[in-house]
Amino acid sequence: MRPIFALALNTYREVVRQRLFLLVLAITAAVLVILILFPYFTTDVAAHTDASVSASETSMFKDLALNTAALALLFLVALTASSTVAEELESRTALAILAKPVARWQFLLGKYLGIVAALAVAAALLAAMLAIATYVRAYVDAPINQRQAAFGLALSEPAREFQALMRNQALTVLPGAVLIFCQGALLAAVALVLSCRFSRVLAVLVTFALYLVGHLAEFITAAVASSAAPLRRSVHWSLALLPRLDLTDLSGKIAHSVLIPGQPDLAAVWSYAALTCLYTLLYAALILILGLILFGRREIR
Repeated sequence: MRPIFALALNTYREVVRQRLFLLVLAITAAVLVILILFPYFTTDVAAHTDASVSASETSMFKDLALNTAALALLFLVALTASSTVAEELESRTALAILAKPVARWQFLLGKYLGIVAALAVAAALLAAMLAIATYVRAYVDAPINQRQAAFGLALSEPAREFQALMRNQALTVLPGAVLIFCQGALLAAVALVLSCRFSRVLAVLVTFALYLVGHLAEFITAAVASSAAPLRRSVHWSLALLPRLDLTDLSGKIAHSVLIPGQPDLAAVWSYAALTCLYTLLYAALILILGLILFGRREIR
């Protein structure tokens, strides 16, 4: 276990120290700030008094913010997981590591765990940004009378309800952040395995392609529903073998919901997130086993 831990820690440090890591997070934060200030259904967010418009504005913001975070993690995966092993092989560092008492499966697993740890840190930072941004946006979108009474010294019952609404809106995006992390972990496994055998350019391109196909799985299935049986079966089995990223995307449902602590909807969403984490663990394990087969057949020199 010591070689795995050492490799994971070293990979984690390499990823988080990259300028790209901080740049992607900084750009995401800037985009979220712009989304907070941008009106969607009104010309002046700060002046409206309609509660229904307020809910629509906040829902649209949550949808866009979650998708922004998902794209940020996608870029991190594509540009780090696809190059980590490739750089080790090109610089012959991998040869020096594997010359020591380190098995190839330990090398591969250590690299993956290090990347996942870096993605977990990125996902945690994105989750914090999403929660804070959603809290602020819920305040900005509220009718004027609610905003004026929200933080008064003598809080009325409507003001307390509005504060609770802002907190619940912010907490609602957290399951979405967990699912975004699961999506990143799935793609990281695929990108890492591809980089063991193929060029990093191909690994990046395939990662982006899998992202698109994975999110369009339901649409593709519906599109071939009226086609011939052989084609339907081929598409069905092809999609079954690919990572089902559509299972990790609840941004549309979360955007139009407010999850309240103690309510069944909140427990149901977190239960779904837990099942998705289990699916991610099993699928990543299968991909890494396939990667070990490919990596074991590669001559390193």
